[in-house]
Amino acid sequence: MLLAFVAITAAAQTLPEEGKVYTILSKQYAGMYISEEADGTLVVGALDNARRQFWEFVPTGTSGVWYIRNKVTGNYIQSCNGTNSSQSVMHTGTTAVPYYVGVCASGTNQGYLWFSSTDCAGYSDQSTSPHGLNKDGASNNIIIWMAGLSNNGSHWSLQETTFTYEVQPFMPSTAVGKPNALYHMVNGGQYVADNLTLVAASSAENLSWYFVGTGNASGGYQIVNAGTGQIVQTSTRTDRWIVNEDVANAGYYFTSAVNSTERFTASGESVFTFKSARSSFARHAGIYDLPCGALSNGMYVSGATLEGDAATHRLLYPIRTQTGTTRSGTYEAIAPTSWYKLAMLDPAVLRKGRDCTLTLTLSKALVGGEEVFAYFDWDGDGVFETVYPIEAARTMTQVVSVPATAKVGKSRMRVRVTYNGLADAEDEVQGQCIDFLLQVVEDDGVSEFNVTVRSNDLTRGTVELSADTAIATAIGSASFICWKEGHRFASVSRKYRFGTPTHDMNLVAIFAADATDPYGENVLTGIDRTLTEDLAEAVEISFASREIRVSGGGKVFALCLYSTDGQLVRQAASSSLSTEGLPAGIYIVKALTEKSGKSAKVSVK
Repeated sequence: MLLAFVAITAAAQTLPEEGKVYTILSKQYAGMYISEEADGTLVVGALDNARRQFWEFVPTGTSGVWYIRNKVTGNYIQSCNGTNSSQSVMHTGTTAVPYYVGVCASGTNQGYLWFSSTDCAGYSDQSTSPHGLNKDGASNNIIIWMAGLSNNGSHWSLQETTFTYEVQPFMPSTAVGKPNALYHMVNGGQYVADNLTLVAASSAENLSWYFVGTGNASGGYQIVNAGTGQIVQTSTRTDRWIVNEDVANAGYYFTSAVNSTERFTASGESVFTFKSARSSFARHAGIYDLPCGALSNGMYVSGATLEGDAATHRLLYPIRTQTGTTRSGTYEAIAPTSWYKLAMLDPAVLRKGRDCTLTLTLSKALVGGEEVFAYFDWDGDGVFETVYPIEAARTMTQVVSVPATAKVGKSRMRVRVTYNGLADAEDEVQGQCIDFLLQVVEDDGVSEFNVTVRSNDLTRGTVELSADTAIATAIGSASFICWKEGHRFASVSRKYRFGTPTHDMNLVAIFAADATDPYGENVLTGIDRTLTEDLAEAVEISFASREIRVSGGGKVFALCLYSTDGQLVRQAASSSLSTEGLPAGIYIVKALTEKSGKSAKVSVK
C-alpha cells in the first residue's frame, strides 16, 4: 500500500491566538501531546480528554511572547533557563513566565514551532540554539534542551480544539449492581459511609462506592454504595452528578447534573480523594496493595525496633548474624537495591491491649522534605487502618498501642520514608517502604518476661540458665559457636549475660560437630575409626510405663526422641525421658553416652 506524506509548511502552521484552546503536538513523536501531571511535571502522551492536555496562550503585550497556561489547572509552564539535560525535567507552577513562540524558518523542521522562555540567552534567535521545551528521547518527560534548527524533539505544532476535559479520578462502571471497580471517598483520612457521614477508615462494605456512567458530557454519574446498593440523589430527586476537580485542594467534588450550585457532601465536607477499595475476597484473604515507588536521595531505614510491654518477642531490624572466621557479630547489608522490602524473618510478637515503642533510625542526616509514616493493620484484612505520622529525624520514636480488639494472628506494619508529600499507606513512594510481619497474641496477663535456653543438638552440647546468664557446655570434641535468638546472632560468649529481659527470650546454643573445624570444612567423620572394646560398651534402651530408659555406656550426655519425619520431639540430658502426652505412633529414640550410642524404635500407644 502506498502512503502519501504531506509536509507542513510555515504558512500552514497554527500560531497562538488569544481566547482559543490548543493541544501541543510533538513534531518528532507522532500522536504525543504535552500534558501536565498531578505533581506539575510536563510529559507527553496520547490524546486523551481525561488528561491535562488543554493549553491557552495569554498575551504578554510583546509580539510573539505569551504566557502558556494549562486550561485545567490554571498553572503556567515555568522557565526553561537551566541546564540542557535529561535530568532537567520541566514543570508548571503559579508564576506566569513569558515564552517566545518561534517558527522554524528552514531545514527539516521548517514551519514547526519552538518554545523558549525569554530569560534564556538568544531566545528569539534559533540559529544560536537557545534553551527550549524538548521531548526527552529516553522517557516521556519534557526536558530543557537546545531548540536549534535540527533538534527535532524541540519542535511542536498547535492543534486548535474545544475544551472537552473530563475528570476521571475513578474507573466508572456500566450498570448499577455490576461494579467494575470499588473506591473509598476520603477526606482528611476519614471515609464516606453509606449514611453520608465521615467515619474512621476500615474495610467495612458500606464504606465502598462505585460510579455508574460514561462521563460528564453524557449526563454525569450515579454514586452507588457497594454495601447497601443505595444510589445518592440530589435535593431535586435526580441521581446524576458531575465530577469536578479542585486543584487548589488536590481533590474532587460532585455537583448536581441539574443544579451546579448543589454539592455532594458528607459531614459537611465536599472535597474528596478516591482510594481503591478491596474486594470482599481480598479483605478476607488479607491481601495487601503495594505502592509504586522509586529510591531517592540515598536515604533509607538503617534500623528499626519494636519493643516494650506489648512485645513478648521484639522486632529487631536488621537481623544481626554471625559471619566470617572471626566468629563476630555483624549486621546484614541493608542499603536497599529496591525502594520496597518485605521483612518476614523473626516477626515481633505483640500482646493485645498493651503499648510498645517503635524506634526508627535513618541512614544519614536529613536533607529536607522527608516524611515518615508507620501504618498498622490490626484486623488483618490488608487495610492499614491505623497511621502514625512521625516527625522526621535521624532517630525517631513512637509509642504504639495494640488495640484490645486486634485480631489474633498474622498482621503487618508498614514504614514509609518519602519526599513526595503523599501520606496514605498505598500511595506512591519516593524513598523507601518496608513491610514488617507481626504476630498478635492474646494478653497472658504476665507482667514479667520469660527466658528459656536450649541446645541446637544435645549430642553436641548442653545448656543451663543461671539467674541472668545462659551457660553453654560442649560435649566431647564438639565446639560451642554462638548463642542465637530466633534468626538473630546474640553472643559468642559461652556464658552469655543478657541482663534484665525486655521481652520473652528463647536462646539457642549453637554447637558444631568438631572443635577443630566449627565452620563445616573438612569435618572429621570418624567413619574409618575402629571402636575399642571399652568405647563400644553395650548400651541398652528400654521402654515401659511411658518412660524411655538408658543403661550402660557410662554417663548419658543426651537422650533424644524424634518423629518418623525427623522432627525432634523431646530431649533430655539424663538416662530417662517421659513420653507422657505424646500422640500415639512410632518414634525414634537416640541415646549418646560417654562411651557409645544407640538408636531404637519405640511405639507409643
